[in-house]
Amino acid sequence: MELKGLSIIGIHTGVGKTVCSALIRKALNAYYFKPIQAGDLSNSDRIRVARMSEANKEFLIPEWVKLNEPASPHQAMQNEGKKYHLSDLIIPQGKYPLILETAGGLFSPFDEENTMLDLIKKAGFPVVLVCNWYLGSINHSLLTYEVLKQNNIPFLGWIISGADNKFSEEFVKSKIGSEPLFRIPKFETEDLVNWDNLLIEVKEKIYAKLG
Repeated sequence: MELKGLSIIGIHTGVGKTVCSALIRKALNAYYFKPIQAGDLSNSDRIRVARMSEANKEFLIPEWVKLNEPASPHQAMQNEGKKYHLSDLIIPQGKYPLILETAGGLFSPFDEENTMLDLIKKAGFPVVLVCNWYLGSINHSLLTYEVLKQNNIPFLGWIISGADNKFSEEFVKSKIGSEPLFRIPKFETEDLVNWDNLLIEVKEKIYAKLG
C-alpha cells in the first residue's frame, strides 16, 4: 500500500506529538507539516522537528497560519484579527509521504467552526495516536480512539511517549486490541536526541501495519 501521509494526534496537549512527528519524519524520509502554530514562533514545532530529525528545508513545509498568542487557535485568530477557514487549506502533496501534526487533541479548535478532527478527515491519512501516562490519560486515550473509530478514520496504531506504566498500558491495550507500535523514551533535551536505535523499528512497523 502506498503511503501518502500520516496524521499525528495526541491524547492531550504536550504528550509528545512533535517528538513523535520528528521520529517518523526521519524514519520515512517524509515531509512535515503543522498547519497552525499558535505561540512560540521563534521555536516553533517545525523548527524543533528540523533540529531533532536533521531535516533539510525541502522537507519542512511552512505553517499555513502563524499566531503569536499561545492560545486556542480560534481565540488567537480573533484576538489578532486574522481570518482563515479549513475549507481554504490545501493539503500538500509531493514525492514523499507527509507527516501532518495537529495542534492539540481531536476536539481542539482549528478555526471558528472546525476542529482538529475535521482537519484529519480532510487529510484522509491513517492516524497515529500518541499516548502519555498521567492521571486521566486512560480516559483521554480511549475517548480519542473511540471518536476515530466512530468517524471511520483509518487507525494505524498508537505509541507510548515518555515513562512506562504497565497498568495503564495493559488497560488501553485491552480496549484498543493491539500492542503499541513503538515507544519513545523521555529525552532530557531535544538537542541530544539519538534516534539510531529506533529508526529501523519505526519504519518496519509502520509499513507492516500498512500491509
